[in-house]
Amino acid sequence: MKKRNLIVLSIITAGAAGVGTYLLKDKSNRIRLKEYMKMPAKEKDNRLEDDFPIHKAGHPHPENVPDNEMVSEGAQFGVQYYNRLRQDEE
Repeated sequence: MKKRNLIVLSIITAGAAGVGTYLLKDKSNRIRLKEYMKMPAKEKDNRLEDDFPIHKAGHPHPENVPDNEMVSEGAQFGVQYYNRLRQDEE
């Protein structure tokens, strides 16, 4: 069982290294990572909070037209599904 765990851990480590290498091959990504690592922890937390989509959900910025259209449409899938079910019953 230990040998199997070692093999799985090796595969995961190799995969993580491969993904990291692929993502950091672009110079702009390396620069962004360096800047992020230099930030104080409090600034990192604020940056992550601002980027988190749930904070924006349901409250689109008035000048952001695509978001406003999406919110105004509402849950179209649910409405269409319900209407189809009702029509099938009749």
